[in-house]
Amino acid sequence: MTFETFTEFEVAISENGECFDKCVAKMRITGVLLAKKWLDWGGRVDLERKTKRIEDKYNETGGEFCLPATTLVAAYAVKALRRVSGGREDIATARLIRFCQFDRINTVIVAWSTTRESIFEIQGVPADKATSTTHSSTSQALLQRLPKAVC
Repeated sequence: MTFETFTEFEVAISENGECFDKCVAKMRITGVLLAKKWLDWGGRVDLERKTKRIEDKYNETGGEFCLPATTLVAAYAVKALRRVSGGREDIATARLIRFCQFDRINTVIVAWSTTRESIFEIQGVPADKATSTTHSSTSQALLQRLPKAVC
């Protein structure tokens, strides 16, 4: 799943190997492949807490903030690649979309060597320019990729 995400977002594994390894570990630890429902995913609570921090920082400063690559790649794998049932309208999903997090996957992976597990602010990079242009609407498209049966 990590390989698929890096490939989909045109990120070279050879240049981002440490981040790749950390994302694989995060997926293993949080049970990305084991989750049958959104509520079962072991990274959901951490994602909710981190997206809340992004929301709070945005409300305080108006700045644009990104999740750590490990958190964002794992969430993308659960929601967009595995399409586990449930969670279509939970608060974490709403924040992922509101703050264009999936549009920033390329950015957070490339920034990993500097930002590590921190939420970080980006300046001067609109969401649609943060990744390749083929993925500029990823956050909005996520809702269309989620299973309709769980809506």
